[in-house]
Amino acid sequence: MRIGVSTGPLDELSGIVEDISATYNTIMSNRVTMTKVPVMLGDATVTEQSTFDLAPIEQIFAGVIGRLPRWSSDGVTTTNNEDIRRIFVKFSTMVGNYIISAHLSIQFHVLLYYKLDQRVIDCQLELSRIIDKTKSHESEFAKISDKIIADKLISMYGELQPQELFEKMYQNDELRRDLEDKTDDIRGSNIRQLDEQKAKLFNELDSLLIETYQTTPTMIDDARLVTGEEGYLCSFDVEYMKGKVRQSIPNKISSRIITQMQTELQDVHKALLPHIST
Repeated sequence: MRIGVSTGPLDELSGIVEDISATYNTIMSNRVTMTKVPVMLGDATVTEQSTFDLAPIEQIFAGVIGRLPRWSSDGVTTTNNEDIRRIFVKFSTMVGNYIISAHLSIQFHVLLYYKLDQRVIDCQLELSRIIDKTKSHESEFAKISDKIIADKLISMYGELQPQELFEKMYQNDELRRDLEDKTDDIRGSNIRQLDEQKAKLFNELDSLLIETYQTTPTMIDDARLVTGEEGYLCSFDVEYMKGKVRQSIPNKISSRIITQMQTELQDVHKALLPHIST
């Protein structure tokens, strides 16, 4: 059962969860303040792009769970789905037969640009030169290899229609391998070297990319998180365990258990408070 979403036996916990959410909202809205950074577009145009810093958010999540010794967690996690990324932490604790689970996360979009580096332009110019040179070599190679294949087939089978000659080639595995070896030799080391240079330059360009991050200072719910909306989420759920089986939350929960739950949630709030001013 989600605390604060529906009325029921957990109503007394709604107040502290609202306090936690308000504090979390304040912290996150301060951390996603956008700053302008200079970047380069693919056509070498220099511009500015808004972004925010991820490191403080990761530190906040790690700091919160570090101050909660009675809560268990797998640590801070990052997921990446194309251009949508999420940083989150989940942590839980047992109170009697009840599990309280917390989820803090932020979801944002990632945009890629080039660094302001002359090497980006140099790599692009060199790539353009290599691609043009490769096209010229490949065109020449295609003409020569087609003639070699045709001459070889005609010498073996005589004057046949082109379609018939190529059918015979594909029916003869040994002949096909022999022709592939010959044409590969003709293709030569020059084109292979150009391919290697091209791959190296593309890799270097990838290393010159920088990420910028876009989000909105808005609290979102699970549904909006799943659909890829930008923002941050803070939620608390309670599950009832009977033996090792999860069951529906009872209609009535003892005041002692509710008080213990409030204490645990207050600890979460206390763990967040130091990060308001950091």
